[in-house]
Amino acid sequence: MQPETQQLLDTLEVLTDELRFCVPRENNAFHYITPFRWDVEAQGEPNALNLLKFKGSDQFMKFERLVQPTDAEVAIANWQAIERRGTPIEDNDYALEVFEEVNQQEGILNQETQAKRAAAYQSLLQLLKSELQELQTYRFSRSLNFSHEQYQIYVLLGKTQDNDWICLASTVPKQTKIKDQEISRSFEREFSVSQVSGAHTSAIVSRIEEILAELPPLKTYGVYDVGYKYTYEHKLICKAAPTRELAFEKAADLVEIGRFKGFYPDEDYFREEVHYDYEYEEREMELDEFYLRYQNLNQFLTQNLTNILVYRLSFWDWDYIYILGQTQAGDWLGVETTNEFVFNP
Repeated sequence: MQPETQQLLDTLEVLTDELRFCVPRENNAFHYITPFRWDVEAQGEPNALNLLKFKGSDQFMKFERLVQPTDAEVAIANWQAIERRGTPIEDNDYALEVFEEVNQQEGILNQETQAKRAAAYQSLLQLLKSELQELQTYRFSRSLNFSHEQYQIYVLLGKTQDNDWICLASTVPKQTKIKDQEISRSFEREFSVSQVSGAHTSAIVSRIEEILAELPPLKTYGVYDVGYKYTYEHKLICKAAPTRELAFEKAADLVEIGRFKGFYPDEDYFREEVHYDYEYEEREMELDEFYLRYQNLNQFLTQNLTNILVYRLSFWDWDYIYILGQTQAGDWLGVETTNEFVFNP
């Protein structure tokens, strides 16, 4: 790390000292904003997959790694189990009851349809194993809400003969939400450089899409047992890109990437919606001064870092948020925080 990078990191430590990130409608708590440095030599290029691998286990998941390698058969079995149960997790009687109510109105899966979908899943598995090299399967599991530790996400990745990568992932339930008034972002980031033109890749993608046409989306209940009745569409997403990491970012529903513009850009919103969480403990601090701390952080980040991206990695009731950019010396610095959905806040 260059000396000037250490100086920037030290300044970030001061700017973020006891600085909180709060999404008022999600909960009545808060999470701290903390600085971090990304080590390219040890952790690889900064991208969503590497952030999940290294930051997920390093900073937040002290008891179990957030990412675990597994087998393709396990992922296929999980996707099928979600359909049969009507919910992403096991042993949730309330969810099953709601799922049955929903599907009684819209047509629950009968045995014939289940058999057809099971056959389609097996065809998909055989195709992936026969046509893709370096087939990799990852399990992303556990939010910090340990009462729902069975919640898991599976992703399949494989390389084609054209040296492109294909990613297959399922949609995920997302209860959390971040408004532009909380972290302002732009989403014009293009994947034009990630287009693939290999004939073999295109042929495999076409065959996968034909199979996915036999697996139309299913309305699925969320993972709550307290009466929220949250539903989402369970389906598979297939994307191809020149690299494994880009394919993952394009296909994985848990990943959201935007260009950073700033924390709490709307002062009126901050005064009315956010600051009430601080009033009791921060009586001595003027509101203008407190709001200015976020603006100072925004100014520091945008003036000292380039190509600043916001990585929001969503796990149903929990977001891992990384804001990362590059210094003039070529190092990578940023800040991280989390966002939690709290039941019955």
